Amino acid sequence: MVHPIEKELYFDRDENGNIIPCKFQIEVEGEKDDVLLTPLTRGQLKKIFSGIEEDYDNFIILNNVKSPKYTEKDIESLKTLFFVALINKVYEISGVKTKEKKDRKAEFEKVDDFGKKLAEVRERKKEGDVILFLHEQGYNFFNVNNLTIHEINWLVESFNFKQKKHPN
Repeated sequence: MVHPIEKELYFDRDENGNIIPCKFQIEVEGEKDDVLLTPLTRGQLKKIFSGIEEDYDNFIILNNVKSPKYTEKDIESLKTLFFVALINKVYEISGVKTKEKKDRKAEFEKVDDFGKKLAEVRERKKEGDVILFLHEQGYNFFNVNNLTIHEINWLVESFNFKQKKHPN
C-alpha cells in the first residue's frame, strides 16, 4: 500500500530504533514508480544544511531511498527528472520546505551585517531551546539526532498539551 501524504507524517521504528521505510509513489512524465523511503533525521538535516555533506543530493539518495537501492555509480545514470522527484519526495516527507528556504536566503542576503548576526543568534537560541527541552525529556545527543522533524514537533505538542491539562 502506498503511504498517503498527510500534513505530518509519522514513521514507525523497529526494535533497534531505526525508521521503517514506507512506500511512496513517484510520478515522472506519466510513469509511476513505487519506492521505499525514510525521512531525513535531524542529524542528517544538520549535515546537509551546515555544508558538511557537500553532495547532499547523492547523500539523500544513498541514505533515504531504501528500494530500489542505488549505488554512487547508479546515481550517475539516473534520469534527471526521476532523480529530482526522489529528492523532492524525501524533502516532502521530512517536512523540509524548499521554496521557503530559497526565499528566506534571498531576503537574508539583503540584510545588513547586524541583522544577519541577530538572525543567527535567534536561530541558535531556538535550536538550543529544542535540544534543552529534549534533554530534559530524557533524550541524549544520539537520540536527538535520530529524531525526525515531525517526531520533535509531536513531542513538543504532547508536552504542551499535558502542561495545559495539568499545570502544576
